[in-house]
Amino acid sequence: DHPNHWFRRFLESDADIYNQTYTIDDNPFLDPLFVSNLKREYAGTVYYGRFINGLWVAAEGAIYRNFVDNPARYIIDPELTYMESPKHYDIRRAVIGVDFGGGTSAHSFTCTGFTKDGAIIVLDDYHEKEALTPEKLNRDFVDFAKRCRMRWLVTDVYCDSAEQTLINGMRTEAAKAHLPMNIGNAKKRKINDRIYALCALMGVDKFKIARNCQATIEALQSAVWNSKNLTEDERLDNGTTNIDSLDSLEYTYEREIEDLVSRWH
Repeated sequence: DHPNHWFRRFLESDADIYNQTYTIDDNPFLDPLFVSNLKREYAGTVYYGRFINGLWVAAEGAIYRNFVDNPARYIIDPELTYMESPKHYDIRRAVIGVDFGGGTSAHSFTCTGFTKDGAIIVLDDYHEKEALTPEKLNRDFVDFAKRCRMRWLVTDVYCDSAEQTLINGMRTEAAKAHLPMNIGNAKKRKINDRIYALCALMGVDKFKIARNCQATIEALQSAVWNSKNLTEDERLDNGTTNIDSLDSLEYTYEREIEDLVSRWH
């Protein structure tokens, strides 16, 4: 964990402790393939130092280091996600995540597709910093949902549960537009659980993003850990980076984390 974790402070106290350090390779009972997959999963993240090398490592710098270092590994042509494309990805269904703006934050929609082989693909996004009336926000949402449903089977919409009035308005407008989608609350799991899952998907090449999703691409490239928090891992959220696109993206896959992870272990 973090170098300032209470248990490390205990280990380094005056208590009578015999302390040894190990790496994952020191465990002779683990299947080599399992170890290899874990190394791929954690590569380029703070978790590699902790869970592979057995170190107390601070979370600092870029969160999605794999993406920052090699974006071409993950960015694909939008046409490869369309069903009419001869070499399209096998996208079985899609989900939309919605994060509502307020103050310095922006409104954000993200459409994510789930493939047959357990990968996720960011298919389309929307990011609006300007203050919008509820009516304009609903129109933009309906337009976005229609655009997505023309290309993919969008089954569910998960929204920031803090804004029930806005969610109800979206349900009403979606019904008027004859959009048969379930619109409900995001699960809003712990942020670090969502971060770990996305880092892991990147590590095992189960994450792609369409080139047209510029807001989300920039959000992934600029996401950093809060260097001022010396006691725990915290994503920097001070208005200098686009957290809104990350939130709406995470709402799309957070319910599927256990199923996605189980596919490569």
